[in-house]
Amino acid sequence: MKGEKLSKDMLIEIARDMFNKALEDFFYPPIPEPRIIYDPKSSEGFYIDPENDWKTTLNVTLVPKGLTLDEIKKFLRFVSRHEIGHYIICPYDLVTSILIISAAKKVVGSYEIAMFIANFFADVIDDVERNGIFPGDPIILDAFSTRDLKNEYKKLSPLIKVLIRVKEILWTEINLSKISKDKRDMINKIN
Repeated sequence: MKGEKLSKDMLIEIARDMFNKALEDFFYPPIPEPRIIYDPKSSEGFYIDPENDWKTTLNVTLVPKGLTLDEIKKFLRFVSRHEIGHYIICPYDLVTSILIISAAKKVVGSYEIAMFIANFFADVIDDVERNGIFPGDPIILDAFSTRDLKNEYKKLSPLIKVLIRVKEILWTEINLSKISKDKRDMINKIN
């Protein structure tokens, strides 16, 4: 059923289950338990908080609207894999994260812009590596995440438009033959 309306508690429980399945997918790396929240007032969604013990936060209110229960589960598992990827792929740890941010700051001068650049750099490395492990999953996650943004495209900042375009170019360069037909169909359906 499209657009399933789930309770706050149900969404949090599904997010916890999918995070645990994502941990299993990576053979249980030793990372902190995520902070799973339901905060409709926050625009913060899914991230690792360097100021909160390098802990993952999942704000389930930002799960894209109009998804079936199965799609919600896939989305939350894929976003959990993405966040876990930051622990085991890039930036891997807080020291490496600080080094990437510092290098970016030397070029752009602004700490806020450097953080944004460093995060995007880590996202691309993480996504490409995870696509080698779970073909198609990062592409599906990006499709879920940007589908609603495309309706608001004129309102987006130029920087966000550039980032979306970079990801679109990146995913057209990936060899889609390694992605199962079911996942290719899902990507086409979302887009």
